[in-house]
Parts: sequence; structure tokens; C-alpha cells
Amino acid sequence: MRQRAVLLMLLVATVIGGCGATQTVVVEVTPGEAVNITVRPAPGAAANAGAEAPQTIDVISERLRLLGAGSFSIEGGGESITASLGSQVDRFAAEQAVRSPGVLQFAIHLDAEASPPANGDRVDGPVPLWEDDQVDAVSSGLDSGGLATVSVQLSAAGTDALDTFTAGHAGELLVMALDHRVLATVAIEAPANGPTTLTFAAPRFVSLAVLTAILESGPLPKAWRQQ
Repeated sequence: MRQRAVLLMLLVATVIGGCGATQTVVVEVTPGEAVNITVRPAPGAAANAGAEAPQTIDVISERLRLLGAGSFSIEGGGESITASLGSQVDRFAAEQAVRSPGVLQFAIHLDAEASPPANGDRVDGPVPLWEDDQVDAVSSGLDSGGLATVSVQLSAAGTDALDTFTAGHAGELLVMALDHRVLATVAIEAPANGPTTLTFAAPRFVSLAVLTAILESGPLPKAWRQQ
């Protein structure tokens, strides 16, 4: 198996807004005082928000479970979804885990005379290649210098998508972003011809636990992705 190691930095966006239709799904009951986090559909996405609400609740529930948020409940429908958590939860971490669209994106840096975007810069228009069936596994560890890392192994479908996107661009720069925030730019290699592993440096702006929860749970459905 050939693997690629890519050093990345991550910044998660946390903007909300929008409207939609209504239905209710309850996941788990929370005793005691609660911390409430409400998300709403993306602007203009009301038509699909109701149909995608159950899947959105599933993704948020999985993120909170992986985060170790303890007992929680999630209710909502097409207009809004609210996660209620116990008072002991780290609210900032929970907000990041709940609100992140979780979409990994790629772009080719074609202007050789311009400096590539830096880590954390906002970029618009990268092609998303992050779908539910394109990731096989997520794990954390340490590199040779003791730096915490997260490794994401793409499935065969994910590797094929990345190879197709970068075909004909060997030696040029690939810009990688999460939720339109630049993670890193790396030189494009020849096709992987097998599963690809992307290894991320644990970022400063989000905890390793939150990062792992977002990546392992996959992206929110399109109608609920706020940028």
C-alpha cells in the first residue's frame, strides 16, 4: 500500500443562520441543567432542510458521542436543530463539533507567480471531495518529534476522486481546506494507486478530540452546512 503523509493545520468555522420546514427526532434524554446549541439550515436551503434533518441529527449525535459529551438530547426539524447537553460539557468544544460543516476540499494553485494561501486563510470555490463513503478510518498518534497528529485514510473511492482531480498536475501545488479554511499546500505527486492516508498535525485552534469527532463523523448534509 502506498501512502501519502500531509502536514495540515485546521481552523473550523462556526457561523449559523437560515430557516426551513419542521419535524422532530429525539436521540437521548439529558438530566439536570443543560447547555443548548442550536443550528439552522443554510440560506436558501429550506426546501431540503426537513428531509435532511434526521441525517443531520445522526451526524451531530455521532460527533457528540465521539467527543465524550456524556448524556445529551437532540431535537429539531427543518427550521432548526437543538442539542441539549449537561452543564459539565466543554461548550466551546461542543459548539465546534456541532456546527462544523466538516467538508474537506481541494484546489489546484495554478498561479505560479502568486504566493499560495497560508494556513487558516479563507478560500472560496475549492472542489469538495469529502463524502460519507470516501473515508475508511480516522486515528490519532504522535510523529517522530512527539507532535500529536490525526491520520485520515481515504477509501478506494476517495483516492480515485483525489487522483482524478489532480491528474495532469504533477509537480504543481494542491491546496487543501476544511470548510473553506486552508489546511496546507503540498506538491502533487503521481497517482497513489492504492488507499491514501492524510496525516494532519493537531491544530492549535481546535482540540484533537473535536477534530477527530468531526472527521470520523463525516460532513453535515448540504442543507445544514453553514460557512
